[in-house]
Amino acid sequence: MESFRILNLIPPTTNHSQIVQVFASYEAYKDHLAQSHTVGFRFNVQSNAALNGCCVGSPIDDRQYRLVRSFKAPWPSAHIPSTVGPSGPLYVVTYVELLQEGNIARGQDELLDYGATTSNANGSRVLSYSVLQQLDRPNRYAVLEIWDSQTSYNTWQGLATTTNFVAKIKPLLGAPFDHRLTVLCGATYSDSAGCTPP
Repeated sequence: MESFRILNLIPPTTNHSQIVQVFASYEAYKDHLAQSHTVGFRFNVQSNAALNGCCVGSPIDDRQYRLVRSFKAPWPSAHIPSTVGPSGPLYVVTYVELLQEGNIARGQDELLDYGATTSNANGSRVLSYSVLQQLDRPNRYAVLEIWDSQTSYNTWQGLATTTNFVAKIKPLLGAPFDHRLTVLCGATYSDSAGCTPP
C-alpha cells in the first residue's frame, strides 16, 4: 500500500468518513481484501452486534479507480502539513459522472484542462490535483484535490475560470458534481501511523 488516508467531512456533516487508499496494482488491492484484518474490519463496522450499534449506517461504498493524470505532487506523495482538522489543508473529493452515451473523451479532456489550469493558477495553494477514472464504469471519474485551506478553495470556486469550466462540461454530465469537502482525521496524522485520536 502506497497511501492510506482517512478523511472526515467538514461540519455540519460529522457522521461521514472516506478512506482513500493507493495500491501499487489492482492485484495488490485484491490481496489486501483477502487479509484477515481487512475481513474483520469490514465485518465489525457493518454487522457486529457486539459493538452496540457501531459503526456504519449504510454499506461500505467501494470504488476502484486508475490514475489518469496528476498535477503538482501525486496524491500519495503530496506533503501533508502537520496541522490536521479544520485548521489544516482541505481535501476535496469530487465525483463526476459523464453521460454514458455522451462524449466521454471530451469530458475527460475538460477535466484535465481544468486540473492543469487550477494547478498553474493557484501556485502553492494547491498541493495536489489528480484525475481518476473508475475501473468498472469508465464514464465515472473522481477528482482528488488538496488545498492549503478552505478559503483558497472557495475563492477559486467563485472565479470565472471555474464557472466557465462548469458551463462547458455541464452538457456532458449525467449527474451534478458531487463535491465532498473533508479534512484529515485525528489530532495528528501520518501515512505510516495513521490518525492519532484527538
